[in-house]
Amino acid sequence: MNASEWLASRRPAPPAKLAHRLESALSEFLSAPDVAPSDAFAVAAAGLLRRLMRTESKPSSRREEAIDLLAADALVTYALEAAADECGSFAERTDAVIARLAVLVD
Repeated sequence: MNASEWLASRRPAPPAKLAHRLESALSEFLSAPDVAPSDAFAVAAAGLLRRLMRTESKPSSRREEAIDLLAADALVTYALEAAADECGSFAERTDAVIARLAVLVD
């Protein structure tokens, strides 16, 4: 199952605006059959967080950044849920998610 199929199976589905942001963040992975959903979600979350950490927040952009923070949170949650779906490699996949996020902190 690829990231797109996994995401489509979530119930309840995320709200439309969040779903659109998730799809945008995952664009390079949505149909990639050789990328585990947990990896795709973790890489996409790290990309959003990396960009947010580089951006100087201005009062006018904070509201726009909120959807990115919500999307990053959802992607991390989905990464761990997808890892749990792969019982045989749960520990390895969970460690990989944590490692991808840990490098964001100095």
